[in-house]
Amino acid sequence: MNLFNLLLNHVNAWLPRPADQPRSARQSDSTTNRIKSAGSVTIENVIWAIAVIVIAGIVIAAITAYVNNQADALLGS
Repeated sequence: MNLFNLLLNHVNAWLPRPADQPRSARQSDSTTNRIKSAGSVTIENVIWAIAVIVIAGIVIAAITAYVNNQADALLGS
């Protein structure tokens, strides 16, 4: 084993592992992940809401065009 690997093993032995971290550090990591996850869910909900509004607008425009064409046909003849 060369000197570099020996030093690396020695340093790694003293570095904290996730299980060695205090409970509060693990909780803050999970809280951060939960907040990020909540943000992505919020963005997904906003995108779905925009999509529904756009689809509703297209349907309303199509119905309005159909009714106007039918009214023009009835009034024109």
